[in-house]
Amino acid sequence: MEEFLSRGEKADENLSEESDDGDENGEDKGDMAVQVDQFFSELDIDYSRQRKRLLTSGIKAPRRKSLLPTHLHSVMGNANLRLARGDSSGAVVLCKEVIRQAPHASEPYYVLATVYEDTEDKHKLLQILLILAHLKRSDSDLWLKAGDLAIQLQDPTLAVQCLSKACRLEPKNVHLHWQQANLYSEIKESKKALETYEHVLTILPSTPGRDYVECSKQMARLYHDTEQTDKATETLVRAYSLYPSDTDEEAVNILSELYIHAKQYQEGCQLIMGYYNMLSEPCPPVSTDFESLPLTTALRLSMADEVDDIPRGVESSHQGEGEPPESLLQPIYSKPDQCGDLMFEVAEAYMDVGNYSKALPLLSSLVRTDKFNQAGVWLKHAECHHMLHDMEAAALSYHRVLALAPRHTDTRLTLATLYSQMGLTEDALALLDVPATEQEEEEEGEGGRGGFSDIRVLVHKYTLLVNEGRVEEYCAVGTQLLAFLFRDSYNRTDLRVIMHLGPRKRNARLREMRDEFAGAYQEQENILRMDEWWRIFVTTCQGLYSLGTRHHPTMLHLALCAYCWRKFDTPELYKVFYMFSASVCFLMDEVTGCFWILRRLCLRTLEDSAPWNFFNFLPLDNRTQKFVLRLLFKHPNNSFLMWIHGNYSYISGNYKLALSLYERVYRTDPGNYLLCLCIAVVYLSLASQRRHSVIKNTNALVVQAMTFLHKYYTVRGHCQETLYNVGRAFHQLGQVHLACHYYKQVLVCEPQCRNGEAYDLKCEAAFNLSLIYQSSGNKALAYQVLRQFCTI
Repeated sequence: MEEFLSRGEKADENLSEESDDGDENGEDKGDMAVQVDQFFSELDIDYSRQRKRLLTSGIKAPRRKSLLPTHLHSVMGNANLRLARGDSSGAVVLCKEVIRQAPHASEPYYVLATVYEDTEDKHKLLQILLILAHLKRSDSDLWLKAGDLAIQLQDPTLAVQCLSKACRLEPKNVHLHWQQANLYSEIKESKKALETYEHVLTILPSTPGRDYVECSKQMARLYHDTEQTDKATETLVRAYSLYPSDTDEEAVNILSELYIHAKQYQEGCQLIMGYYNMLSEPCPPVSTDFESLPLTTALRLSMADEVDDIPRGVESSHQGEGEPPESLLQPIYSKPDQCGDLMFEVAEAYMDVGNYSKALPLLSSLVRTDKFNQAGVWLKHAECHHMLHDMEAAALSYHRVLALAPRHTDTRLTLATLYSQMGLTEDALALLDVPATEQEEEEEGEGGRGGFSDIRVLVHKYTLLVNEGRVEEYCAVGTQLLAFLFRDSYNRTDLRVIMHLGPRKRNARLREMRDEFAGAYQEQENILRMDEWWRIFVTTCQGLYSLGTRHHPTMLHLALCAYCWRKFDTPELYKVFYMFSASVCFLMDEVTGCFWILRRLCLRTLEDSAPWNFFNFLPLDNRTQKFVLRLLFKHPNNSFLMWIHGNYSYISGNYKLALSLYERVYRTDPGNYLLCLCIAVVYLSLASQRRHSVIKNTNALVVQAMTFLHKYYTVRGHCQETLYNVGRAFHQLGQVHLACHYYKQVLVCEPQCRNGEAYDLKCEAAFNLSLIYQSSGNKALAYQVLRQFCTI
């Protein structure tokens, strides 16, 4: 073994000399590398042989504590020597070579960490520390050091992960858990931060004192930020009850603010009084530095004994038990610049109990000062005038609020509503024309979606225009609203391609248009319920249709966007939505879009007649016929599919197939008058064929046709429709004397009204009657009928 060690020292010396000499020994580098590798292999073989020899002798051979192989120890020693001599680059080269051969050994990483720490390369040092921490998982100091370095490099997420590892290794370390909770708060992970703070409270020492109170304050702030004021109050009350002597003024102020927010004014006053009584100290002298304190604290500290009863008076006014005497409030009235916060709190107390006449003088004196001439004070001033029904003064105050805070949307909407109540609609609409900011203009110029800073303004403007009946203007605003709603599909030109795709591919296409502002847009979208968006969509499309053909492409584009958007596809709206979108496409001769919309609706409502009736209006082509036929194979007993396929068969001249399908439907619904008419028409078409070799018994077909036609007449009743259809049947069979009888009855029968519209068939009946008269040679009578019934 000594022989091998001596050979190792010689090899190491040769290796160091080789690296120092550089190019002088360049010719012997290859031979030296071969010798070094051979030496290392022999050394490992010798160690393994010795270990086997000891095990066979019954002696348990000790295992290495380090993962560094024996033949690399001398290389690491050389790296440490070079680092001590100041040759950092040489040490880094040797360490990298060791890492290449033994990547799980920790020794070279320690050397590299020292090198990068000396050179102040924090990014590389952090990487080395993370590798070391994973190699030495039980070393909490490495995780802690990596976490501190991540904090210095402003990477709180990585710092939290490192501290989490350290906390698992040291679950009782208060400092580590506290630091972890602070980092959770920094990265807005409030839930995890609160859980960590709760754990800190459980592992604090036996006499935590101020630490317990400080931790409770941090938890209270987090609870308040997440709008959990009850838990915030509970946390601070628990800390105050457990350690009252260690509670500081900041904790008392926070708790008193929470009491005021919860309108628990009596508890707030008792807290302040009890705190100073516990300290056995007189109240502090008058001080002007009380802006950050709550109302009762500020009153107590600023006015001292002079206004000692003000808190109780304000509390009683809040609770509706009476009002404080004017003599108690007079000291703060005389000092609006110094006691403005208190005056504002008292005014709010009056407003809470509905005493706006008492709050208005306080707010009026505040808005006349330079310090409190602010938008929030003017807003309360306007609300007082509004509640006192002084509309003109309220409008002036609201205008002042907008002058100080032009982007305050609630004030703008309130003032617009006030103008509309006063009959100043034009002023209200002008007020709702909010100019875009520079940032919104830049977003719109870059292809973004500028102009959507607050959608409530557009909604309010749209409502005013609809109430005024200004169709063109509300259609423009409604289109802007729907462009925001369909923001993922509105600017696309391939909607007709997207609507044919399945859900996955369609969502992938639309996801391409989404940007980093999707979360903010979603919040504004949720301002209105889905049924309210639906009403805007329907009203806008109806308005665009009434404006004429110039606006019809916009209406069609909105319908296609709505179909691709699919958020109207709810259990309550989906049927109306699909029927409405299909109607828009049908009116615009967009047959392809209409087919795909009705196709989706019919697949979902197989037993509903309305979609199939609409589907029957589509022109017959291979696409519609294949769809119906394939669906009929899946649902052979569906009467609507059989009926529509029978219609297609009749149109294509396949009368026998149409008759068989109609008769199958007739067995399930024999009382359907329209079905009786369809069967009668098929029999008449078969009887009228010229191919007598195919149809042998024509008379029997005519009799069957007349049978179903009579049943149709009986079920439907005596009206223009039945009389005209029976007359057409006799006219087709050549029985003109019977056809004339029924045509004349149509001329004297009153038309039917459906949905407020009259469907009059007198013109059609008169024209057919004139054809019979002309064929018989009575042109004068034919002219008389046309002149009487067919003149426009």
